[in-house]
Amino acid sequence: MFAKAMNTDAARPSETFGKVVTDYLNGLPASTHQIGGTVMDQAWSRPGRTGVIGLLLCLYWQAVYSGAGKDWHANIKHVERIFNAILAIPDL
Repeated sequence: MFAKAMNTDAARPSETFGKVVTDYLNGLPASTHQIGGTVMDQAWSRPGRTGVIGLLLCLYWQAVYSGAGKDWHANIKHVERIFNAILAIPDL
């Protein structure tokens, strides 16, 4: 995203990128996926350049460059649970 903003060409992610994304999502605390959990304690859940858009961009890159297989579908479910947890926070 930074390369795009700076109008420079960036290298596309390698095929191992999908495994890295899957490992990252699997390594998130279980409370991140629970309604009323600690999802807002995660750095990427905040507004700004490192926010949720980065998470969505990673899912897109995984689908395009690493193949949208079983891992990708499982990651979509992870992110769906995370978004539901964010939406369940009444203060937002």
